[in-house]
Amino acid sequence: MSLNTLFRGAPRALLVLVAVTLAGCASGAGSGGTGSSFGGGSGGTGCTNTCAADAKECIDGGARTCSIGSDGCAHWGSPVQCKGGDVCEGGSCGPCSDHNQCDNVSVCHTGRCVDASGLKYEFTFVSASIPLKDGNGAAWDAFGGAPDAKMRLFKSDDAVCTTSAAQDDYAPVWNESCSTIVTISDSINFTMVETDAISDDNMEGHTFTDTIAMLKSGGGTIDLGNKTMLTWKVAPK
Repeated sequence: MSLNTLFRGAPRALLVLVAVTLAGCASGAGSGGTGSSFGGGSGGTGCTNTCAADAKECIDGGARTCSIGSDGCAHWGSPVQCKGGDVCEGGSCGPCSDHNQCDNVSVCHTGRCVDASGLKYEFTFVSASIPLKDGNGAAWDAFGGAPDAKMRLFKSDDAVCTTSAAQDDYAPVWNESCSTIVTISDSINFTMVETDAISDDNMEGHTFTDTIAMLKSGGGTIDLGNKTMLTWKVAPK
C-alpha cells in the first residue's frame, strides 16, 4: 500500500509531521552505520603506536628497532644482544672506542669490551710537579738543591720498572713506559724516588685501592702526597 493511499484524507498537518519523522530516521541510519570511533589508533584499528617507525635504541645490552606490526601500529621489537665484545651505540651494535662503554669489570681493547683482569698494560710516567720542600719542610736533596727524581712502579710489592732520574728538577718530564700483566687482585703503587750518589730515598707514593677502576681510568694526574703531582697514563696492549 502506498503512503498516498494510507494517508488519503488525513489532515495536512499530520502529513507534514510524518514526512519530517521519516526524514530524520533516514538521516540517523546514514550516520550511525560506523558506530564508534577508535581513539589513539592507526587507521582505525584500535591500536596505539608505542614508538616512531624505523626508530632504533639501545636497551639491556642490545639494540632494538621500531616497526609496523600486523595491527597497523608501530611497536618496539625484541632487543638483539650485542655479541663478541661489541657495544650498542645509537641503536646499533658495533666496536667500542672508550672504556666507559664497557661494563664495570671490562676495558675497551682493539675495539672490543674484554675482561680487564689478566691483560698486559702499558704504564707511562709523563711528568710531575714537586714542591720545594718535603713534608717535614726540609730540602729533598742532601745538598739543599732540587731532587733527582725518578718513578718506580710496584705490583703487589714487587718492583716492575723504574724511570731514569730527572736531574735537579722540580718539574721532571720522563715520558717513559713499561708493561706488565695486571690482574684484579694485584695492588698497583707508584713511588717517586730521589736518587743520589749514596742511595735512593722514597719521596712520595700512591697505592690504588681499586685496580680495575685505575685501569679503566686511562690515567690522569694524582697527588702522590705533599702536593707532589704526577701525570701518568695506562692502556691495554
